[in-house]
Amino acid sequence: MVHTTPDISKLPGGFIPDPLTIPVITGGNTSIENIEGLQGNAFVIHNALTAEDCQNLRAFFSHAPVAAPVSVAGFSDGMMSANTEGFVGSMRTTMWTPELSAQVWEQIKHLFGSRIMDSKTSTDWWQSDSGHTNPHRTYRHWIAVGVSPMMRFMKYEDGGEHYAHYDAGYFYDDLEHRTLMSFVMYLTTNTEGGATRFIKDEQSNLPVWERKHDDWDRQVTEDEVLHAIHPTEGSILVFDHRLCHDVQPYLGKNPRIIVRGDIIYRKFEGI
Repeated sequence: MVHTTPDISKLPGGFIPDPLTIPVITGGNTSIENIEGLQGNAFVIHNALTAEDCQNLRAFFSHAPVAAPVSVAGFSDGMMSANTEGFVGSMRTTMWTPELSAQVWEQIKHLFGSRIMDSKTSTDWWQSDSGHTNPHRTYRHWIAVGVSPMMRFMKYEDGGEHYAHYDAGYFYDDLEHRTLMSFVMYLTTNTEGGATRFIKDEQSNLPVWERKHDDWDRQVTEDEVLHAIHPTEGSILVFDHRLCHDVQPYLGKNPRIIVRGDIIYRKFEGI
């Protein structure tokens, strides 16, 4: 797999840091907690980072020379948008950093393996190399191989939020690799809102290739929330790209700081 450096000018807060400035991650004694009752695969990795790791990464983020406002319903595709709709949900610096992604993968790779997908698996496994949408002609067996170098550092201030939306996979040019899972790495502990929440999706009875994955244009109601994960410093939430989720309005004094990233998978040729 070859990572091609993107046009950083098209990314919100795009920045390529000097590799020598990237902090060293030591990691902790990890454990995993599966999240039940969702319409896809999700789990929390506890103690993935130490308190010192989180402090160093927060400092690394704070020294980035650029940051871009992200609307409450925008940038879910990772690209620039001229319209923040008057409501800033967070501030983002999008970093291209293979060195940091390799360190993160080293800490968590023992928790990943291969997966066999089916019609209800809420991620982008089913698109074929040639672009057709017949899932019976595509690979169902995938194995996790790394973390994408595209890392989005995000800061939510008092009142920040992100409406319900679906993430999307990135397809590599080699036709062998694609991202299938998202992760949220929490660099702060926040108790006054700011939870990552999984939202009921009335399309869950449909094959994933028949669902619509448009961003929502409103806040969710409490009865639409299936599960909420509150930010805990050093933990990492991992979930299938196409699981509907939001960021609950944050009402705290100290910023909510996270890193958003993706897990890369490769076709498993055996099936």
